[in-house]
Amino acid sequence: GMAREAEIVSVADVAVLVGALQPQRLREQANIAAQNASGIISIGIAGGLDPQFRAGDVIVAAQILSEHARHHVDLAWMQRIAAKLPNAVVAPILGLDAMTSTREAKAQLLARYGAPAVDMESHIVAEVAATHHLPFASLRVVCDGADDTLPHAARNAIAPDGTVALGRVLGGLLLRPYEIPALIRLGNNSRKAFAELLRCRDRLGSGLGGLG
Repeated sequence: GMAREAEIVSVADVAVLVGALQPQRLREQANIAAQNASGIISIGIAGGLDPQFRAGDVIVAAQILSEHARHHVDLAWMQRIAAKLPNAVVAPILGLDAMTSTREAKAQLLARYGAPAVDMESHIVAEVAATHHLPFASLRVVCDGADDTLPHAARNAIAPDGTVALGRVLGGLLLRPYEIPALIRLGNNSRKAFAELLRCRDRLGSGLGGLG
């Protein structure tokens, strides 16, 4: 996902890829990295689809859903992660190529797929892992909740290197200053999500639970 996610999960025995919301770029990077990998994990923040989940809630993927497929996770890896994170919920995670920005779209996806959270990476790397016959797992921390509509200023805020393009954010706020409260709320949610992601990394340790 983003550079901040990569910074958090960079630990021993893990090589980190930054997709920066670019599905094709991530697919290409993952296929190259998979040639020297012993497993692949999709880890980072996600958008909440189920109103029961709030910013900072942790989901360990039971499977990955996409528009046209269901992707399996490695059962042993999933169980190791869940055992080390007793407050996490084991549930399906939805992966889509496009950002889910509005509460209406989130409600429609929940009704269609039943997954409590959505991201833009898990389905891609799950497919790559299957192609290369590698164990796969996914762990996601909810950032924006089901009732949150992302401000326009934040929807195009990620630069190609995964960092926040501050100029785009400020430019968006000049056009829509009424989005400032929503952007502040998103910032607070992001801090909760990143703090929880850091806690998960520390609990999982080297290999992020994948060294069974």
